Amino acid sequence: MVESKNTSSTAKSGPKPGPKSTTAKTTTRTRTRKTATTAAKSGTKVTNAKAKAPQSKAKVHSVKTASRAASAAKPAVTKPADTPLAEVQPSPSKPPAGMKKKAPTPKRKDQEKKNLNPIVKVNAPKRKMSKEERAEQKSVNRSKYADIREKEAQAFRTGDQKYLPERDKGEIKKFIRNLVDAKRSPAEFFLPIAVVVLILSSVLNQVNPMFAFTLTILIYLYILATIVFLFVKIRGIKQQVVEKFGEKKAKNERGISSYALNRMTQPRFARLPKVGV
Repeated sequence: MVESKNTSSTAKSGPKPGPKSTTAKTTTRTRTRKTATTAAKSGTKVTNAKAKAPQSKAKVHSVKTASRAASAAKPAVTKPADTPLAEVQPSPSKPPAGMKKKAPTPKRKDQEKKNLNPIVKVNAPKRKMSKEERAEQKSVNRSKYADIREKEAQAFRTGDQKYLPERDKGEIKKFIRNLVDAKRSPAEFFLPIAVVVLILSSVLNQVNPMFAFTLTILIYLYILATIVFLFVKIRGIKQQVVEKFGEKKAKNERGISSYALNRMTQPRFARLPKVGV
């Protein structure tokens, strides 16, 4: 009797679930939850896309209307009518059929030479002058240069700045001339002294060589003294020019040292313009 009850209870309740059946249930539950969440998210995305759709359509419509208004505001460009084939002029190198060329096609080198512009333009060849024309031209040039030389020579004598050469023009050059001519310098006697010493040394070398030797030593000492004097004098002239005319004007004036040196080494009677001090 006891055994029959147990069998009946087992038949009603069925077999007890094992551990495998419980895990399967949990997996199915998690899957259903995931599907529900994804469906909810997709629903929200769809609603957002539906809400954005009318806005994008409105933007596209506004852009189209703006472009139409701009195109209407622009002036209409009329395209030139296509020229018929009969009006097209044939190229000179290729004449139409049935016609002969007037001249041969020029070479490319010749055309390029014509288009080139020379850097230095060559003047046209001058017409040959006759003997009478050349003689007349020479006489005109002689008279012209003679007038210029006469005015220049007069300016050297009087010191007129208008007709002096560019080397001697200007207030600074006149000031340098006056400074140099105001005092005597040993450099202006160098050439005559050197000539006399050379003649004496060549003559006395055979008669009294000791005296000739002393003369050469004296001339070397004289040369050294003139070099020192010229160096000091030119430096003093530069300082006086800067004090009178300013540093900027003195720098712009070129050849102060060479002009003063050339003036000091010349004898007084050979100086041009003439000594005015």
